Amino acid sequence: MAGLSPEARELLRRRLASRRADVGNTIPRRAPDEPVPMSFAQWRLWFLEQLRPGTNAWNTPVAARLRGPLDVATLRRSLALVLERHPMLRTVFPPDRAAEVLTGGPFQVVLERPKVELPVIDAGVRDGAATTIDDRIDAFVAAEVRRPFDLKADLMVRARLLRLGPEDHVLVVVAHHIACDGWSKGLLIGDLGTAYSALVEGRDPILARPAIEYADFAVWQRRWLDGERLQRLTSYWVQRLAGHALALELATDKPRPRMQEFRGAVQWLALPASLADGVVALARRQRATPFMALMAGFMALLHAQSGQDDLLVGSPAAMRHQPELEHVIGLFANTLVYRVNLGGKPTYAELIGRVRETALGAYQYQDLPFEKLVEAVKPRRDPSRNPLVQVNLRVEGREPALALRGVRCEPISVDPGIARFDLAIELGATEDGFAGYLEYDTNLFEPASAAALADSFAAVLDSAVASPDLPLTQLPPIREVITSTRRTSKR
Repeated sequence: MAGLSPEARELLRRRLASRRADVGNTIPRRAPDEPVPMSFAQWRLWFLEQLRPGTNAWNTPVAARLRGPLDVATLRRSLALVLERHPMLRTVFPPDRAAEVLTGGPFQVVLERPKVELPVIDAGVRDGAATTIDDRIDAFVAAEVRRPFDLKADLMVRARLLRLGPEDHVLVVVAHHIACDGWSKGLLIGDLGTAYSALVEGRDPILARPAIEYADFAVWQRRWLDGERLQRLTSYWVQRLAGHALALELATDKPRPRMQEFRGAVQWLALPASLADGVVALARRQRATPFMALMAGFMALLHAQSGQDDLLVGSPAAMRHQPELEHVIGLFANTLVYRVNLGGKPTYAELIGRVRETALGAYQYQDLPFEKLVEAVKPRRDPSRNPLVQVNLRVEGREPALALRGVRCEPISVDPGIARFDLAIELGATEDGFAGYLEYDTNLFEPASAAALADSFAAVLDSAVASPDLPLTQLPPIREVITSTRRTSKR
């Protein structure tokens, strides 16, 4: 909001106020014995799990090195308190035909008093092949992050410690995306730190359970999204995406496999403070947000790399309209589809304007779940790629860091080894600008190509901020990407 002009801020406020009024003010508690269906977003992940049992594509990790006198028993108790506060983390999805008849499909069950474990692994005996501390940490984190969940029986979060020394540990916490989105990860980290710090100080942690549970939301969503409301949302998106039949055909290093395997890697990416400030300032002059300016840069790169004008790019929305959802862990995030045409040789400033108009419409109609959108638009089914969007951009504020009383917590960057899209960029605000990564499908791209794309994204932004009124095709980084892509295509 800070990046918007007063006029754009007022327009966005009115549109969001109108949508919030339509959403409703409160979500009621469900009846205690009422079977709980999955939310629409949960159902999609559950369905994908049935197609590829045992996949780790939806694991959401947090890792940190803990230096200092860590109290393992207190950390274990703190994790149990977090699970007590957030029922979604102790929810399972068992098969039960009778219950599915009542809920209209797959359902979920909250376990009341599950056993919460926090295994401690001694680094000295766990991996004899690892010769250095860094090797042991990397091997431990990779093994934990890539270990799949059993949705029928496992808790939706697990934690494990690697003991490097008496006051040196590595903590890995992994949640399944069916129970935890990006916002929820921040809640999980914050609550764990709050509980631990209070307990080591001899205080009772103040972790009151939220007024509603995720199960209440799932029941409400199924009832609320129906009839005229569903028709109105669907009509907007069907009209918005009408006529778009082409998948994004990026210039890849390898032929696309017949089925998407979610194998990936990350290329770390950083935009320095000077460039981040330039993006923010230009966005403000264009009556847009920094996200819109970053999306314009990403689309300019995709346009050059693919040679296509009509682009669809995905980006998540938090979907926590009601205040009572702000402190609930669960999968609320929805993928919005941004359709922008880059035909006519626009300047970067003009492209930001096109993205802005697209974004404002997407925000106003964001309540249609992506799963319902796919159902309505009916894109050609292709098991080798995601429906509708093959690329994604996520821009977040500063992510909360784990804080444990008396312990120095150093975040560990994690490469989960997965790719949910052909390409995805995730950026977060830092004191030094924006930092994050480019995630890429290793079945399509070599590491060198991914590194070049990450560098090109930063170069496009830098050049565009310096010359926002030049046509995109005249920006040197764009010309270089086009030349490189054509050269590769002729091989």
